[in-house]
Amino acid sequence: KELLAKITANPQSRLIGLCWMDGGSRNVYNTKKPVRSVEDLKGLKIRKDPEGVLPTELLDDYEAFCGAISDEAAEAAADSTISVTTLDGWLKERNDGGRDFELIDVREPGEYEINRIPGSVLIPKGEFLNGNALEKLPSDKQIVLHCKSGVRSAEALAVLKGAGYSDAVHVGGGVVAWVNQIDPSQPSY
Repeated sequence: KELLAKITANPQSRLIGLCWMDGGSRNVYNTKKPVRSVEDLKGLKIRKDPEGVLPTELLDDYEAFCGAISDEAAEAAADSTISVTTLDGWLKERNDGGRDFELIDVREPGEYEINRIPGSVLIPKGEFLNGNALEKLPSDKQIVLHCKSGVRSAEALAVLKGAGYSDAVHVGGGVVAWVNQIDPSQPSY
């Protein structure tokens, strides 16, 4: 729905390509037809793009854009993912003085302005990737990361695990799950 809304908002827009793995090989397809509504998606005929330019070659951060997660992030998150329900309990414990941790939002500033988990501090993912975030983090507290859905926070978690923050965790589902399950009064995007 989000993609369709973006496509239909601009009369000059059209869906120009799809990319997926097909039996281990990548195939790029081009619709060559404007997509303006859900009806246009039904029975959409696509053909293989003869140039075969992959979206990964067109976007600098394709993995983050498409929600793909690296092997390192998947490994880091395997035993270090908490739910928003768990986080909500931890935040209550922290407010009562029973638990101490630093909640870090790794989204971008514009996203942080839309909605946020109370008590979070903004340090965008890029600062983890370039190493600048490490000097901003306390070494005497557990680090809890979150983003919009859990992809970027898993990537940042991999950086933290590699830097020795063995007890760091991230929030599966991110702020989307927070808004859906804990605080539906906040806007979603």
